[in-house]
Amino acid sequence: MDIVTDLTAQAVANIGIIQNICKKELSVDERKSAQDLYLWQLNQKVLVIENECPESVAKSIQDVLWCSIGIEHTDTFKRCFLELAGDLLQWLQANHKHDAVRDKANVKAGLAKNGTLYCTPYQWRNIVREILFDDPSARLTLAQAMHYMPVQIILSLGGKDLSQAEQRLFQTWEIKETDGLLTPSDYKAYSKWWDRVYDGNEVKRSEFAKILLKDDTALLKQLNMEKVPLPFESLFNDELNEICRSRIDRMEDDPGAFEERLVTDIPEAPHIEDPLKRAAKMDLHGLALSGGGIRSATFSLGVLQKLAEDGKLPRFDYLSTVSGGGYIGTWLACWIKRSGSVSKVADRLNEKKSADPLGEEVRPIRWLRMFSNYLAPDASVMSADSWTMGITWLRNTLINQVLLLLLLCTALSVVTDLAFTWNYFTKIPNSYDWKVVAKWSVLIFVPAVWFVGAGMKTYDSAHDERNLFSFGRNRLLIIFLIIWTVLVTYVVSSWLYPQPFPIVFSNRLGLLWPAAVTGFVAMVSIAYIGLYRVCAQKPLEKKLVDAAIILSSAIAAGAAWLMLAGVWLLFDYLKKDWVFILGPPLVLECISTCVVIRMALMGKLFPDERREWWGRMGAITHRTMLMWILVTYSARELPDEFKLFCKQFNGFDIKTVLGVSWAGLVGSAVKMAYQSKENPGKPDTNTAAVKDIFVRVAPYIFMIGFIIIGANAFRGLAHLLPRFIHWIPAGNKYFRLTIALAAITYLFSWRVGVNEFSLHHFYRNRLVRAYLGATRKRTDRDKTANNFTGFDKNDDIKLSTFINTSGDGDYIGPYPIINSTLNATVVSELDRQDRKAESFIFSPLYSGFDFSPTRSAAYAKNKVYEYGYRPTAVYAYEKGPMIGTAMAISGAAVSPNMGYHSAPATAFLLTMFNVRLGWWMGNPRRSTYKYSDPTSGVAYLISDLIGNSDIDSRFVCLSDGGHFDNMGLYELVRRRCSSIMLVDAEEDPGNSFEGLANAIRRCRIDFGAEIVINTSQISTKNALGFNSAHAITDGTIFYPGDKTGHPSGKITYIKAGLVGTETTDVLEYHQKNNLFPQQPTSDQFFTEEQFESYRKLGYLSI
Repeated sequence: MDIVTDLTAQAVANIGIIQNICKKELSVDERKSAQDLYLWQLNQKVLVIENECPESVAKSIQDVLWCSIGIEHTDTFKRCFLELAGDLLQWLQANHKHDAVRDKANVKAGLAKNGTLYCTPYQWRNIVREILFDDPSARLTLAQAMHYMPVQIILSLGGKDLSQAEQRLFQTWEIKETDGLLTPSDYKAYSKWWDRVYDGNEVKRSEFAKILLKDDTALLKQLNMEKVPLPFESLFNDELNEICRSRIDRMEDDPGAFEERLVTDIPEAPHIEDPLKRAAKMDLHGLALSGGGIRSATFSLGVLQKLAEDGKLPRFDYLSTVSGGGYIGTWLACWIKRSGSVSKVADRLNEKKSADPLGEEVRPIRWLRMFSNYLAPDASVMSADSWTMGITWLRNTLINQVLLLLLLCTALSVVTDLAFTWNYFTKIPNSYDWKVVAKWSVLIFVPAVWFVGAGMKTYDSAHDERNLFSFGRNRLLIIFLIIWTVLVTYVVSSWLYPQPFPIVFSNRLGLLWPAAVTGFVAMVSIAYIGLYRVCAQKPLEKKLVDAAIILSSAIAAGAAWLMLAGVWLLFDYLKKDWVFILGPPLVLECISTCVVIRMALMGKLFPDERREWWGRMGAITHRTMLMWILVTYSARELPDEFKLFCKQFNGFDIKTVLGVSWAGLVGSAVKMAYQSKENPGKPDTNTAAVKDIFVRVAPYIFMIGFIIIGANAFRGLAHLLPRFIHWIPAGNKYFRLTIALAAITYLFSWRVGVNEFSLHHFYRNRLVRAYLGATRKRTDRDKTANNFTGFDKNDDIKLSTFINTSGDGDYIGPYPIINSTLNATVVSELDRQDRKAESFIFSPLYSGFDFSPTRSAAYAKNKVYEYGYRPTAVYAYEKGPMIGTAMAISGAAVSPNMGYHSAPATAFLLTMFNVRLGWWMGNPRRSTYKYSDPTSGVAYLISDLIGNSDIDSRFVCLSDGGHFDNMGLYELVRRRCSSIMLVDAEEDPGNSFEGLANAIRRCRIDFGAEIVINTSQISTKNALGFNSAHAITDGTIFYPGDKTGHPSGKITYIKAGLVGTETTDVLEYHQKNNLFPQQPTSDQFFTEEQFESYRKLGYLSI
């Protein structure tokens, strides 16, 4: 987060503790009289904690006052906090500005006066934030008062490679060794780091930090130099500066475009205005064009023409587009850039000023008509365009399926190796001696006790996290425990299988008693290392818990002893392959049942936190074992059982029948999955429910067939290998084959990648030709376009050049924001789990995302923060991505990972048949931000296959912006636009306004903005059955801080719909096509009449 937010959040956390202390020390009468007292006037009340400090207050102080000493040093904490509280209250008193008007408004709204005892955290946040922006020098004095340095300063001074603990250590600011908050070694490291001269500077870090703290411009430059990801508020002023420059040029280009008062100066460093307040003063205008494929693009074209005719087009500061809206939005931006003038483009769009539709000056519009079938301009069955589309899909699909088949064969080979190794273990001579059992039991249980006991300490909040194995906090411990569990059950099952002579059940028990005794000791040890006594407070209770632990552990170990002997007996009746498949899970089940028995016997004496830990661990290990059964069965038994099944049909080619049926079923499922992803908002019906079930079942049908194919291919390779390479010993052929297959798979994935042979390039190239090629002069394009394919790389332009000072042809049009979706089916914050995605933007200055909460960086769990913007000029490609790439990603409507539409079943099918338009790109908050593509794509192809994506991986999955916000509204509200025009042309046959409602909901949840639009003005049907209106012009936006009844934002909402007064040709087209204007988004092939009907409807909708 930015330095102001960081400092403000830390200050409010401290102020909250001070308020709580003061309130507790005031009597009822004193509280009433203290309502008008400023907090600093109650300073003496804080001193009470010197003598008496309630446990809750002490805990709060320990949370907010970072240290490396133990929590038992209560006096040190109290002394340091008292000093901090005094300095902070003095800082507030010195910087607070009395505002009688605001105080009166607060009282009227039921709030406390600013700066008083009963101010809310939100009020304090505004007070502190205002001070820090009005007087940048106050930032330094506040940091000194709180002994806290914002994390951005640490990062800007070369701290990005520090560990999380080191970063937090160095955030302590200007403390003395005598304060006692740091251990001697930590204080030495702290002093050494701050006293060191910063690289390339003759100034110490401590002095340079003071400069950066007061100068946002210098800080931003330094952060970019250190290649640190940025939060939104750190870069928002840069955007506003760009808009200021653009407004000046737009005013010169078209003096009547907007009021001269809106042309404002750019503040000079170091004084930087609060970007949110500055945005409000600038009266920002935003135009949002929704998703919806070519339907939205064509409808929006008509809207743009009407805006140009009304003289409103040059007024817009922002152009926020999604998917189909992005087609026409990038077309407009490229036309403005290439023409060098907004007014010139507006004149060409104005049908009254450019009345000749065949004139060369309006060729960009005519070009759009020519490419209304942009995927295949000649869409006839036997045309080269149609065949190219089919052959390209087939080629790319086969390449991806070969890679997946290689991966499957490698996995099958690994399973075969495991089976051979397991078989080798079974042939090792076994004396069945209890001494051997005892030795192996100790070897097995000692690491397990350490892993489990350490894992239990996850709930101990008082220890230092810097150690890699710090009492279970590191997730590596859990991974090691799972690996150890699988390895142990694997080896134990192989030891139990062979017996050269019959062994009766009693003898088996006699051989396994050392394991039972060792298991008992292990369970007791786990209980004590894992602090099971934590729930006992009194000595008698502790003795009772001790007795329960010993007794229940003895009974549970005895039960496990009997069950393990029973499993051993069961192995006598199973085929060897089935022992390999079921052996490890059955051994694990003995251990799991042992844990459950002890848990049940201890009852209420078993700590609830530990019960939850065991529950989650049990879920993970059982899930692992289920995967073991499925994978090993598929590799060892399924192909043979299929062959045996086919043999029952003597004389009948059942394989062909099953193969054709399998292919037909899967093909139908892929088509349904594609349609469900294209039209997610359609109402559910019985038919739809049946289709949904079929789509969910189909991946498993495909998987069975694919495994059989892979198993036969693998066995064929294993059979042929010795014929070509005679020197390989027969016993080693599978191990060698595994190595060979793994190497081939990696090399193939390295060359193929995850993006290169998806359908993205096919889609992108045709979009660029249709929409960006339209904006070029005929003579220029004729010189450079490929005569055979019709494509031209010069159609596209670097997105980073769409600024006023690009040096590559200045751009003075509206600042483009191209919305896409950062897919995150795996989330770290549960309040966002239903979204499965975050907003990700491409813009000329910065690209990335930010969903960070308003809290101090002091509470960060790790070094990965919830934001990641990078300068677009250095993101993913040299000089950044092309605008056509951003447009295609924004329009990647069908992809395995699709935000809140994501589903594992459909993800599997869409990946297997390469219906993938999205793009895996470097994570902007990781060092991989500079890469456009993973080096080896196999891991990310698997992520697509299982529908798995997250925000922490080295590369992130980007797809259609509509998978998060299909309106383009979200990012305009983030920027506090005062006036927004929203063009909604998404598919919505039922007038449910799903996309609009989704955007409004997320703006309220994330930004606290209340958007009020009375959609009944549109949805209410008139006498002819048409909508009542095309647009709603009186929508309002209440931004945080707005007074009731006085919104600071307004919104005009335009919906693609018919009111019955349209022109004859539009109504005639509706009569022939009753779905118009809500034809499916999957229809990307527009006829001439269809194109013109949507364009004209857009024109008539304003």
